[in-house]
Amino acid sequence: MAVTADDFFSHIDDFLLNRQDIYEASPQTLKSSRVDLNLFKNFMNSSDQNTISGPAMINFQYYLKNQ
Repeated sequence: MAVTADDFFSHIDDFLLNRQDIYEASPQTLKSSRVDLNLFKNFMNSSDQNTISGPAMINFQYYLKNQ
């Protein structure tokens, strides 16, 4: 299953609010999560990938390991 990157990233704020309200995530955890999600978003944009799928996730992990 895959999801469009635009759809996925449009839910970042809702996701972080959920983590804060339901799971009582700390401000630092929320900040770290936002940084990580923005890094992933930048990777997706720079690699011209429009769909988040298994291969996209593997490519991102490879990118993180080699940067």
